[in-house]
Amino acid sequence: MTDLVAVSTYLADQKLLKKVGGQAKLSQLLNRTVSAVNIDRYTALVLNKYQRRKIVHTAHEIAELGYDTTT
Repeated sequence: MTDLVAVSTYLADQKLLKKVGGQAKLSQLLNRTVSAVNIDRYTALVLNKYQRRKIVHTAHEIAELGYDTTT
């Protein structure tokens, strides 16, 4: 794992720091990065959304069966 100082130092040494937007842009990207610290919470959110989509899909199938007069 790397950090902001290591990346910005590397980019500065390669004369690329300004090209990528400077220290401020790197900090902004770091703030947008999802941390593994909250992985359990993100997993729960994804699972919850998946379950809700499955429920809605099943509800639509049940509604279609209700309108089907062929059986």
